[in-house]
Amino acid sequence: MATKKEIADDKRTAKAQKRKDEFEKNLASMSPRNKEHFEKFIAAKNKPKVISQAAPVALSPEREQQLADWKKKEDANDAVLRDWVKRLSSTRKKVVKLNEQYRDLLYKFIQEAYAVYKEAAAHELADNFFAGVRGELLKQGVKVQSNTPDASLVIRVVFGEDASNKSVSEYGKVLTAAVARNVAVDTFAEWLKKETLTKVLADQRAVEAEVETPKTRLERARRVILRTLDIREALPIIRHTTTAHKAEQMLGRHYGLCVAIGHASRRMDRESFYADVNFSLIMPVSLDFEIYIVDKLSRYILPDLETYEEKIDKLADDVWAAEVYERLVAASEEEIDANNEYWANRQQAQMYEDQQEFLQVIKNKKKSTK
Repeated sequence: MATKKEIADDKRTAKAQKRKDEFEKNLASMSPRNKEHFEKFIAAKNKPKVISQAAPVALSPEREQQLADWKKKEDANDAVLRDWVKRLSSTRKKVVKLNEQYRDLLYKFIQEAYAVYKEAAAHELADNFFAGVRGELLKQGVKVQSNTPDASLVIRVVFGEDASNKSVSEYGKVLTAAVARNVAVDTFAEWLKKETLTKVLADQRAVEAEVETPKTRLERARRVILRTLDIREALPIIRHTTTAHKAEQMLGRHYGLCVAIGHASRRMDRESFYADVNFSLIMPVSLDFEIYIVDKLSRYILPDLETYEEKIDKLADDVWAAEVYERLVAASEEEIDANNEYWANRQQAQMYEDQQEFLQVIKNKKKSTK
């Protein structure tokens, strides 16, 4: 059985023979005159080219020495040029290596900024923190636009006033992209190095072009929370009857929201599962406080916003409103636990002389709980 190579060789031989047959057929069909012209053309084309090289012009010994000196000079010049190119090439390699080292260090430092940004953005003190950062930058005379994202504020603090707006904006987008992709803090630098800055920026710009802005998404969440409040108002947890005058003093003037401060205590009767809830203070809130409260609740449901919006049309009002309420309570408890852990870690940090040692302890603790 013929091999693939033998089959390919046979095909090439057959094609060559076919072309030869067609050429001879066309040649035979030519008129004698055309055939003569064609043969002359082929002969001229196939005639070997002879390059005549004349003998060097005879010179006197002095002129021959002069040419030899010129040749040495030209060779020396070529050597100088090659040396310059070689030295520049060597320097270029050093600069490339230096840029790589600079990039690695820069990404490590940005990783530290990312750790702060990711932790702060998910914390209940996020608004206070970023507002304080913005205020501190303004005190330092650093111009900050009112619509500057929180991530860019962090980058501006790290890079300083001399950094270009372009760099601040780009690395701010990188922090935002990393949070959206849930990149772990300790792998941020390697992630950015692997993905490359150009690709991360391109992907993030594409995402921002297609996805709604955080402000628009927050407005959607506000609607869910406000509708939940309206539904829950028909089935309040605690109902208190008082005079219209006192009610006006308790409720906000804009939309009737208020803040109640109190505590609960379980009854000492062992057979009773009841507890008494006592509110010692019910106070009206300003418009800014109302917005703060609603926005605070809205951020609790942002990750599952689409789910709750779908349930509004599929489930009864009291059912989906109860699910939203349970989520709000659970999110509040999670935030309380995170806050308690934060302050507990702060207290433990005082026991360690080396901050790096303390961070390693916290890191090991998180690994052991997974």
